[in-house]
Amino acid sequence: MSGPDNSTHWLVYWNQTENGHGITAGGSSGSPIFNQNKLIVGHLTGGGSYCNMLNEPDVYGKVWHAWDQIDTTPEKQLKPWLDSLNTGVTTLNGRYCNDDTTSIVHNQLMNHFDVYPNPTKGRFNLLSEDHGTVMVYNMLSELVYRIEKRENSTMIELPKRTPGIYFIHFNNNIKKLILH
Repeated sequence: MSGPDNSTHWLVYWNQTENGHGITAGGSSGSPIFNQNKLIVGHLTGGGSYCNMLNEPDVYGKVWHAWDQIDTTPEKQLKPWLDSLNTGVTTLNGRYCNDDTTSIVHNQLMNHFDVYPNPTKGRFNLLSEDHGTVMVYNMLSELVYRIEKRENSTMIELPKRTPGIYFIHFNNNIKKLILH
């Protein structure tokens, strides 16, 4: 059997611990592997470890490869989903959903403008004292609307759009907009 390319995958051998021996089980595909900084650096793509095969390796695809090298189709790459604005980001820190401090900071960063009503049928107001460019993207990161905001309250009416989730980008902040 030929193994994966070690420039795109890791072979992971699990150690025995005081509680037993590490393995992966059926249904674990896609599960993450973390580095010392608690960042996801790989995802389980296969391997031979399971209850009776304790010394067989598992195969983890490297995130850098899945970022923009894995296929020529953007929908199969991570970059269009995690860096749709081409910011050049190389790491993304997650957050624990019950961490109140993180939630407060997150809310403060995300509240530089308000959008109402939300959900909407396509007509909404963007309220902010700031002026700048408002851009609306669909879930495929395609720009569907752009306008220069020069008033504190700007009414925006999107051309007929498919119901779903859209993202409003304004002055380095993002809000989710639901069209129904």
